[in-house]
Amino acid sequence: MPPPSTNARRRARSRTPTMLRARSHTPRRRPTTTRGVTASQQRRTTTTPQRRRTTTTTKQRPKTSKSPCRSRTNTDRQKWIKANIPGALQSLAKVFAGGLHNKGIRVIAWDVDQTVLDTHTGGRLPDDPKRNEAFFHTHMSRHFVALFLAACELKMENTFVTFGDNKDNVPRKTVAGERLVGRMLGVFTSAVSPRTVAFHPKNNTPRLSLCNGKNAHLELLGLVPTASVLIDDDPQNIRAAQKSGYHTIQVVGQGGFTME
Repeated sequence: MPPPSTNARRRARSRTPTMLRARSHTPRRRPTTTRGVTASQQRRTTTTPQRRRTTTTTKQRPKTSKSPCRSRTNTDRQKWIKANIPGALQSLAKVFAGGLHNKGIRVIAWDVDQTVLDTHTGGRLPDDPKRNEAFFHTHMSRHFVALFLAACELKMENTFVTFGDNKDNVPRKTVAGERLVGRMLGVFTSAVSPRTVAFHPKNNTPRLSLCNGKNAHLELLGLVPTASVLIDDDPQNIRAAQKSGYHTIQVVGQGGFTME
């Protein structure tokens, strides 16, 4: 059979689809994804589980109060009162406070050493809240606590007059005056700190005479003599207050204030 002519080959070639001719001349390429990674490689990488990165964080300790006396809650104070102030003493304090109230007394001025406390501190204590709280637990008069609370119920004011102040103390090493009274009261009450006058006559300008006792303290409080009572263990302070017209109660003995 003779070979086909040139024209016949051209006609047969023209009948072949264009796409088939293009595919026959171009090599097959595997589908790729971005960055030259094939689809099969991408499937393998996506099916393998990835490790989670774990970061270690350090836990911060909660901040604690610097003053344990202030960290006491009302529940702690109520427990302390229930354990240390029996019901009979509370009843006695209500009767005692009622007697003062019937006499027209509206303000009680308390001395601290040998009165509120059963010992003499010299007007100062080491500036250590934990040790101070333990000290007050031991040496604070229970009769003082009972009368203080009973007077508050009758809307009577409790104030404090003391010779101890911070002027003759070493800074940041001792506590005295208003700060000492505040820590002491924080054991059993959360009330606002009462008015406190704390200074020694020798530190006053001009210097005051000790013969006047605590009359200068009472005058600074602006008290009405006939409506105020000074509770103190020093006979000299008692005599000076009586001369100025104040009611007085002298504490006798070494056990601090008692209502008996």
